[in-house]
Amino acid sequence: MTKKVIQKLEDRTPERSSKAPSVISKVFMNGGSQAVRIPADFRFESDRVRITYDEKLDAVVIKQISGEEAKMAFIEELRNMSEEEKAELRELKYVKRYRKPGLHPAIEQLIKDSE
Repeated sequence: MTKKVIQKLEDRTPERSSKAPSVISKVFMNGGSQAVRIPADFRFESDRVRITYDEKLDAVVIKQISGEEAKMAFIEELRNMSEEEKAELRELKYVKRYRKPGLHPAIEQLIKDSE
């Protein structure tokens, strides 16, 4: 990449200009996905990101997005689903992952019996 291109990229992101222009980081596997350790200097303020591949830069670009943008992207994905995918989605059953905190059933029964 030429010095001119690097300068243009830095100009587009003034909040990062005081930080290191680049770092080498670790790539590792996380389940079935590949992950990259992002140093603290490049930490995102959002918990959502958009990942794209830029052919001109020949680079993966990660950009933080707001919760509202993420919600709109999800809705757009739902709108673009085929009828077959929508039918499959309707067939899914909700499975409760966590038990609601409460008394053990045997203790509840003892209380009922004592009333």
